[in-house]
Amino acid sequence: MYFSNSINIFSQKRDYDRSKLPTNKDKLDIVELYQILPFEAFHKHDIPLEHKELILSRKANFDEMSIEQTWGNHTINKANGFLSIGKPGMMGSNYKVEFAVWRKTNKSSIVGINSTYGFQRNSQLSFYEFKSNEWLDVTNQIFPGLQQSEFYKLNLNGLEQESLQKIKEILYYCELPEKGFTITCNLYGDYLEHLGDSQIYDILFDWKNEKFEKRLEKNTYL
Repeated sequence: MYFSNSINIFSQKRDYDRSKLPTNKDKLDIVELYQILPFEAFHKHDIPLEHKELILSRKANFDEMSIEQTWGNHTINKANGFLSIGKPGMMGSNYKVEFAVWRKTNKSSIVGINSTYGFQRNSQLSFYEFKSNEWLDVTNQIFPGLQQSEFYKLNLNGLEQESLQKIKEILYYCELPEKGFTITCNLYGDYLEHLGDSQIYDILFDWKNEKFEKRLEKNTYL
């Protein structure tokens, strides 16, 4: 029964601002999709709904004198279906959200959302499908998930107990593609030196058969 209920939750239609839905247009660009994303997507990725439109009209900015952080856009690329917004900051407080679109053969659109928060937490990803003027959360259906432990194969020789604890605190960040269709994820931040001679991987998610397939590549520069 619990499994059935969880499926129903994810298959429910998501509320959004229908007043922003373009009329008589089958294929929406990334900005139009952003403007009608489900309300829950903005809450989930900590984007203030009251600034949703303003973000598109101004650049993200951080004033070092007043330490004021201003929500705005970094990149708007309608041709490639990519949008990047954020609230710049200092000392690891830089907040950034990316949006990218993948098209399906049934004319529906998949919008991926990736938020990163400086050195505070791992990237957070979610995916929504827009079809027949409705949104569905399809994250669990098309994305295989990601665990921090997948980024390395430990070589325990010479690793002390302290290093084993610090390794668990290493963060990863992901980037949605402005060009192409592949999502890339890497380790970053503090404590990387505690991995010693362990093999480190980059993790990529390739868009194949209308879902993402996970692929590991050896990292040669960390």
